[in-house]
Amino acid sequence: MIPATAKQWRVQERPINRSFRETDLRLVEEPLKPVGANEVMLRACYFAFDPAQKGWMENAANYVAPINVGDVMRSRGIGRVVQSNSSKLKVGDLVRGDLFMADYFTLPMDGPTPANVEKVDTTVPLLTNLSILSNTGIAAYFGLMDVGRPTAGDTVVISGAAGATGSLAGQIAKINGCRVIGIAGGAAKCAWIAELGFDHAIDYTTGDIAKRLRDVCPNGINVFFDNVGGGILDIALAQIAPRARVVLCGGISRYSSTVTTGPLNYFNLIYNHGRMEGFLTRDYLPQWPEAKRRLSTWIKEGRIKSREDVQEGFENLPRTFMRLFEGKNIGKQILRVSDPELA
Repeated sequence: MIPATAKQWRVQERPINRSFRETDLRLVEEPLKPVGANEVMLRACYFAFDPAQKGWMENAANYVAPINVGDVMRSRGIGRVVQSNSSKLKVGDLVRGDLFMADYFTLPMDGPTPANVEKVDTTVPLLTNLSILSNTGIAAYFGLMDVGRPTAGDTVVISGAAGATGSLAGQIAKINGCRVIGIAGGAAKCAWIAELGFDHAIDYTTGDIAKRLRDVCPNGINVFFDNVGGGILDIALAQIAPRARVVLCGGISRYSSTVTTGPLNYFNLIYNHGRMEGFLTRDYLPQWPEAKRRLSTWIKEGRIKSREDVQEGFENLPRTFMRLFEGKNIGKQILRVSDPELA
């Protein structure tokens, strides 16, 4: 039965120049609006979390529609259609895409700003739709293949290697015949990337990272895929090989800092004729279908794996988001809010 009200997580404060706090989101309950023409109503099943969502809350991420204080927070997720006035989706369809952080909500399927949702891929495990076959997989694929441009025999180093994007980028590098070193925090995360086939795992919480990186990269780093920034980026820049490619995918270190500083060792890019480049997944929108087909094939062939850190309960949404910045998640951070089979 569809309730008369919907629970929603709304932005209470902007986490600018500071860490995210659970109180930055506020739980409210509002009357559920009826489904209009060309609209569908979804019941949320899963929400996925990425550090970039903090940037959305800061209104610093100008590549997405702004989220104002008081707005319902957004997330990529999976939901089931419970009412439909659209020919595009029927009741019972399970969809993935850009959702509101509410237990029930309506989405427009036509008009000037139709919802960015599509039916889930049922040929792969369900949560793969929120990890490998989501923006996470797209970032790993194009960040490595187009910006990093690996060739067989290259030494590829990945920071944040046990995260959803880093762990996948490393596996794609292995498929391309590269030697892969992952930097991660803690024994459990290092064990995970070793299981994925990384050649070496460096635990940044123990020992001298720079020395250990020199030991395993005696000829330098050909591709550095960065998800962290800060001191880790500086260490890698000091050890790049000639014609190295540095891929700026993310910067989790900046989300807990009041000051963002530039890399100290950037001049090494000049000495080594290196290149450092950032990117956005929207740059590749026309190529998304082909990337998803390749990723899906690798999943089915067992050449790439994903791991999801699944928490439970709609009320635990801020606490689940916080796990990203505490380094507690291994793989994709996900919150389960309802049973997809019963939604």
